[in-house]
Amino acid sequence: MTRFFVRFMPCMVGMLLASMTGIAAAQGPGIVIQRDGVAITTADLESELSRMAPEMRQAMLGKPDDMGRMSSNLLMRRVLAKQAEEAGVDKDMVNQATLRIVADRVLSDMQLARIDEKVKLDDKVLTERALSLYKADSKRFERPQEVRIRHILLANGSGTKEQAEQLLLELRNGADFEKLAKEKSNDPGSAAKGGDLGFFAAGRMVKSFEDAAFALKKPGELSGVVESQFGFHILQLMEIREASVQSFDEVKDTLKAEVLAKLTQDARIAEGRRIMEKAQPKPEVLQAFIEAQLAKSAAK
Repeated sequence: MTRFFVRFMPCMVGMLLASMTGIAAAQGPGIVIQRDGVAITTADLESELSRMAPEMRQAMLGKPDDMGRMSSNLLMRRVLAKQAEEAGVDKDMVNQATLRIVADRVLSDMQLARIDEKVKLDDKVLTERALSLYKADSKRFERPQEVRIRHILLANGSGTKEQAEQLLLELRNGADFEKLAKEKSNDPGSAAKGGDLGFFAAGRMVKSFEDAAFALKKPGELSGVVESQFGFHILQLMEIREASVQSFDEVKDTLKAEVLAKLTQDARIAEGRRIMEKAQPKPEVLQAFIEAQLAKSAAK
């Protein structure tokens, strides 16, 4: 039983709100489980499911046994809440404040969702604004030239330049680069992938390595032995991705999300400022509270 209570410790907001407002458990055809006048309804289940990610919610709905356990767990917590009320636990000043704060968080999130809903745009207008954003900052969508390189590294202390030159000779005579990289390379991150480093743009690698990489022009072309602070490298060009500009269609969804995020952020900030305009701070009360708490801590 102890493990049960620990597992289901996350607060059930619906229960807290009900205990604060004194609303009796709902009765009627929506009840899925009840005990001694305490009930869990389909609305309670919907509330619990709404806090889950869509894929988790679908998985739960596909498992009647799990839904039954959810109902039972909600009932147990609601019964415990009723017991707490009957014992007068909710009459304690700090406990009342805790309940109020939890309710504030839930209700304020609901109100923020309403504010967000008010600034939503239909898809046509949202797309038009996203296009304006795209046109206003076209440089943002420029992609530099990238090269895809694989390499063999003989790390400092693990190989000499002469050994690297011998490997290069083998490669120029037709040895399989991927096989040699797996056998000889001291770069653990790429050796297992045949030396493949993936695509990278200028400015990502140490200078000697980068200069050699971008000097290669044709897929399959080999570099000479390149020295860096890591040791000796042999590079092979796999692919070149030329510089380009992402099309609007490629970034449209990202920009639409940005436009919507900016609208909701601005609306929330405006509401926050409106609320705080008439706020009346009491710094002397706050300072007295801080001092009292510090004194309490020091006395322990």
